[in-house]
Amino acid sequence: MPNRKKLKITPQGYLVLAATAVLLIAIIVIICAVSCGSCSGDAGSDVVTSASPSIAPSTSPSNLPTSANPSVSPSADTSNQPSVTDTPAPSNNAQSSSSPAGTQTPDPNVLTEPTSVMKENAVSGKIAKDDVNMRQGPSTSHSIVASSLKNGSTVTVYTEVNGWYFLRVNAINKYGYIRKDLVSLDKALSGTTTPEATVPDGAIKGTVNVSSMVLRKTAELVDSNKDGNVSKGDIVFVYYKVKDTDGNTFYYVEVAASGKTGFLCAIPKGETSPWIKCSGTVPDKP
Repeated sequence: MPNRKKLKITPQGYLVLAATAVLLIAIIVIICAVSCGSCSGDAGSDVVTSASPSIAPSTSPSNLPTSANPSVSPSADTSNQPSVTDTPAPSNNAQSSSSPAGTQTPDPNVLTEPTSVMKENAVSGKIAKDDVNMRQGPSTSHSIVASSLKNGSTVTVYTEVNGWYFLRVNAINKYGYIRKDLVSLDKALSGTTTPEATVPDGAIKGTVNVSSMVLRKTAELVDSNKDGNVSKGDIVFVYYKVKDTDGNTFYYVEVAASGKTGFLCAIPKGETSPWIKCSGTVPDKP
């Protein structure tokens, strides 16, 4: 048998092997460190990415020109600032002019309280219909001072302006205007003037000659057809007359102040003189 040679490792060989092992271990450690570093770098980039949206708006290019570009910033200030300053002013003025406290002072007919002379000549009366509105001035364009006033509510009437009474509703102690055909007076109101009325074609001018009359929708003396009141001195335009089955004579009229039409019992049964004084003969119903 051939002789086998034993491999002998010299001390220098052991050193070489040890150095080689250390080198391999070092290489492995470096590789692991690099790998972990790349992983931690990815995690760090995620943090930056997730945080960047909160930072981006404050440094966004779209914001920078607005504050930095002088040609943009002044024009924006010039166009926006006056509109913000000027717009509220007209709206505030409009509110003050239409509010109840404003009382629409440009209208010379508007009164807020009666004069001493008006108080001396005041006449008591009652509201003659349900759900009546009292307004700030003598027209429906004026704001409402009190609403839903009930039939029979007592009032103190001071003067008449263009077909409206300036009065006080006693229960609520408020002053205002109510259309005169919606108010029944206890007696004639002195010191009032009624504009000269133009008589329509086919009608005769008439003047109410009693303290109060009920305007009705039909020529019948029933409560269901009441449609307001007229007072002594009111002008009406009379078109024709008609009798009911009880012998009462009704005039079909138009109230000059309000334009409302209806029937007035001008000659009740048993009376001889009409309660409406007319400028001519009233014809029978056509």
